Amino acid sequence: MCGNQFDTFPTSTSFPQISSVKLLYLDNNDFADLDCIIPIIQAFPNIGTLSFAANRIRKLGQQLSSLKQIFPHINTLSIPDNQIPEFQFLESLSILFPNLASLRITGNPFYTIDTNGPDPQSSDKLYYLGLARVPTLKTLNYAIITQREREEGEIYYLSLAAKEIQNLFTSSPPPSSANTTTLANQARQLHPRYQALCQKYSRESVIDQLLSLQTSTSSTPATASHQPAYPAGSLGARLVTATFYIPSSHVSTTPTITQQLPLSLPGSYLMGHLLHNPTFASYLKPLQFNLIYESTELDPVDTTAESSTRSTMYARGHKLSQQEKETIWKEWGDWDADAVTEEVHARREMNGNSQGSGDGDDVEGNGSAKDEHWTEDGFLMRDGKKWKHREIEILHSVRRPWGDWIDIKSGGPEREVRVRIEPFERAR
Repeated sequence: MCGNQFDTFPTSTSFPQISSVKLLYLDNNDFADLDCIIPIIQAFPNIGTLSFAANRIRKLGQQLSSLKQIFPHINTLSIPDNQIPEFQFLESLSILFPNLASLRITGNPFYTIDTNGPDPQSSDKLYYLGLARVPTLKTLNYAIITQREREEGEIYYLSLAAKEIQNLFTSSPPPSSANTTTLANQARQLHPRYQALCQKYSRESVIDQLLSLQTSTSSTPATASHQPAYPAGSLGARLVTATFYIPSSHVSTTPTITQQLPLSLPGSYLMGHLLHNPTFASYLKPLQFNLIYESTELDPVDTTAESSTRSTMYARGHKLSQQEKETIWKEWGDWDADAVTEEVHARREMNGNSQGSGDGDDVEGNGSAKDEHWTEDGFLMRDGKKWKHREIEILHSVRRPWGDWIDIKSGGPEREVRVRIEPFERAR
């Protein structure tokens, strides 16, 4: 039935039903959409292969778009050399034809190689974007889809979809709760497979991330924009904002030196690269400084110098004898940070947060905010006991990532750390 200038297909009332037909070629006709599939299936209920090559197809069709029926028998579809403008057309096909295994789409405007445009498209990119939108495909344009190609294509599609969704949110008017929900629905319609692929490859959904960010913005507008939103799985989403600083006692009188050296680094950044970072090289002698990570956790401070030395050596990974380790644990006692934290939260809920939060809570549960204060040398005095922020030396290592020594959480303003730089003179 090729080359007959058909633009419609006869209905089943005017065309006899033939169940033995498995393949139908309607190439070189004048079909403008795929609404004709409805009467075709009525006439040929067992058809498995359809070809609409070299027609004028631009869209799915009004009847087919509103139809909730699916066509499970069709496993091969050929629509090359038509006028289909967008990749979204393929996502509709994956819904209508749940068992579609072979597809041809070359020669359409959306599948045209363009190396000179603002967004250059190569044959590999087009191939990846095509197979990623139809999960059941085994061949695309006669090429067999390997497992590796499917994974690479779907991951590439994820990165582009995340950018488009983020642009959709950022280019809209100032967000409100209703507007944000509308944008999220538009994003899901634009990329129906995005959420499923995020789960498949353990990626954080940009839709969920931006919805969560909007919720925090409406509740705490002063701090919600503190941490920028990055596409899930990108390098930006893994960045840690680190403030490296040199204490005033180590600062030179040279006016070019600074106390604050802010850097944004992924946790996987190797120590070998960090130690030779140009930011450090401008102010410090190579490998003549120590890096001390200042954790937000609090540790009890022993008043004896010997005990303090042993505890510091143990925390920094130095080898100690079994007897020295047992002595340290006895000195620390049965203090349990997790148990203390649970007790503090329980007391906050009981009191309805009426007595404040944060450093105002008693660590050991037997004091109050009035019994504590910070000293000038950086210690917290609480009920006559000394506490200080836990300090961990980031050991010089070439191949280990610096994130092994720091405590960071996934996303949000918690991905901020402070690291003290302690320069020293190497012995000659």
